[in-house]
Amino acid sequence: MARLVKAAEQLTDTQPDFLPQTHRIAAIAADHKASDIRAYDLRGLTLIADSFVICSTSSAPQLRA
Repeated sequence: MARLVKAAEQLTDTQPDFLPQTHRIAAIAADHKASDIRAYDLRGLTLIADSFVICSTSSAPQLRA
């Protein structure tokens, strides 16, 4: 199972290098009025990605944005 990425203020001094990009993607989704935004830490589970951001929308135009 993937681990939920914690907020930056809850992390220790050694911050993973993918975390700023993950927070940026989540912020962009929030700017486009996405809801239920979740970021998962996939390190050690797959070679394709370090994190995965998933969110919900309430309309088709939001989905296209």
